[in-house]
Amino acid sequence: MISGWMRVVVLLALAPAAASAFETVDVIPYPSRGAFFPDAYPRDPTFPTTLWAQAGLMFDSNPFRLADGTDTQAVLGKDERSDAVMRYGIGAAYAGRVIGRQRVRLRANGEYYDYLRYNTLDHFAYDLGAEWRWEFTNDLSGSVGYDHAFGLGDPAEVQRPAKDEITTDRLYADAAYRLGASFRLRGGVSQDRGRREGDRPKVYTHGTTVRAGVDYVTGLGNAIGVEGRRSEGSAPLDEIQDPTRQFANNEFEEDELAVVLSYALGTQLLVSGRFGHTNRTYTQAVVEPFDDSTGRLTISWRPEPKLNFTFAVFREPRAILDVDAAHVDVRGVQFGVAWAPTLKLVFSARFLNERRRFQASTDGSLAPRDDTERVWRFAVGWEPQRHFTVGTGLDYGQRESNTLGRDFDYVAVMANLRYDW
Repeated sequence: MISGWMRVVVLLALAPAAASAFETVDVIPYPSRGAFFPDAYPRDPTFPTTLWAQAGLMFDSNPFRLADGTDTQAVLGKDERSDAVMRYGIGAAYAGRVIGRQRVRLRANGEYYDYLRYNTLDHFAYDLGAEWRWEFTNDLSGSVGYDHAFGLGDPAEVQRPAKDEITTDRLYADAAYRLGASFRLRGGVSQDRGRREGDRPKVYTHGTTVRAGVDYVTGLGNAIGVEGRRSEGSAPLDEIQDPTRQFANNEFEEDELAVVLSYALGTQLLVSGRFGHTNRTYTQAVVEPFDDSTGRLTISWRPEPKLNFTFAVFREPRAILDVDAAHVDVRGVQFGVAWAPTLKLVFSARFLNERRRFQASTDGSLAPRDDTERVWRFAVGWEPQRHFTVGTGLDYGQRESNTLGRDFDYVAVMANLRYDW
């Protein structure tokens, strides 16, 4: 069985660079939430129903990620490119047993973002989810769930105060069957839909994924296995890439075969990974297919109970609604450290180096956009008393690109106050 601190550290290492403007303070590993449980500090008791509210403020020196020589007035309509953002959020979750071994998990989160200078980006983002976790006998278990989310895309991709309103829906089901003492069969299916609306051309996507695998599991919970995945769906180019709409029915097919691993070397070191080969092709658009090795390796090390280190290296193709690309070839490395000298105080730092190669052009003679982004993140979390947490963070990022106007650097400073019932 993988301990709680390892799970938290892995999640911290794998968080995407642009998941949220306030991500640096949102992922602070507070000891009371189990980040250093069980050897260093006890975690707060958990209850079926949880409620929370928070308020935060962030200053970003370059939210639209403009290059140094860019004419700010011409692009943004104002002389000042920096902005401050207020965030107000509430949320609720429930996790409990319904009957027998059947359990349900529900969540609802909402956040309002108030931009003080470029207030055309003001919006309310939300995330809803429901999951039924089922068990029949000691050998068969699984889950069925649905997720729905709405929010704005990353303004750094547009490089102007234009709204990308992104809505995503996901319906999924998975199951695992224990075959004897050491083997586990598992499989799953998911349906994903997304749409991008707002100031840029509309884009609608959908995809279906089927996966199956088999694992060898030891008595200590370590596992190694093989998994196959097949995904199919739409990959339309938007009106800028495809003004004549000749590729409106473009679809993709993606296959992956991978070895998966989760192995704890004692209580201090966890190695987890996925290593395989992915092939992604398109039915209509003249886009270079992806056909290469992919994977992710994560190492989590706890040399002493109050100190955690993480390291991750990865490569994968991604389809992202924020960007005008059929897919993005993403590869990078990430390093993180968290230290909690007391139960109420924690320090964390992360570094990410990520290269993105965009595959979008219908003209094979054009060189694809190639970006390399580096982000340094530092955070301090303080819990003055039970239920209250105060987080502060500092981000510094820079990007190099082969595309004119895509180089940038920025500094962001943020603070957040949260209360959990």
